[in-house]
Amino acid sequence: MKDLRARREAQTRREIYATAMQLFAAKGYESTTVSDIATAAGVSRRTIYRYFGTKVEIPFVLPEQWLEHFRGLVEERPDGMSCYDFCNAAVLDVARFIELDAAEVALAFQVLADLPVLLVRHALKNRQWMEAYRQLIATDLAKAEGSAEPTSQHQRDAALLAGAIMGGTDQITFTWLATPGSSLVEQTRAVLRNVEPLWPDAAKVSIE
Repeated sequence: MKDLRARREAQTRREIYATAMQLFAAKGYESTTVSDIATAAGVSRRTIYRYFGTKVEIPFVLPEQWLEHFRGLVEERPDGMSCYDFCNAAVLDVARFIELDAAEVALAFQVLADLPVLLVRHALKNRQWMEAYRQLIATDLAKAEGSAEPTSQHQRDAALLAGAIMGGTDQITFTWLATPGSSLVEQTRAVLRNVEPLWPDAAKVSIE
């Protein structure tokens, strides 16, 4: 019964999201009310707020899923894999994951471009990505060099790499969406090649 209810709740959330995004694209984010979404989705306003705390959370469902996908990869990281190898593999895996929903991604970014407040929130989401990268890299650099905690140099190296990876991958997502038929994975590979010289040797040491 619990599994069935969970599937129904997930389906309801997906339907609300899809309905809201279509309304945002057609009417504009500001012109679409929660009541509009509830009516179109055939649910109550209370149900909308049950699944989404605020209206502004709705356009960021996909970015949240991407970050959760990355965190899942971190949890399932193979033993002995270097930080360099893992980060490259994980970033490419996320790119493949994003490519699966190209049409939905295009719609989401169309909505995000509608209002500065949404772009500000998008920037805050990017900071979450940067922090996830930074923490992973700094911790691994410390382990590779036998430090109990990341040093200030580890933190600086990690911040530089996190910024380069996040900045590059965020920009190519827009480029990918604007270039039908292009490959996000291949563009991501190009970003990773550009970032490669920034990796310190310690990041290429196997981590147990």
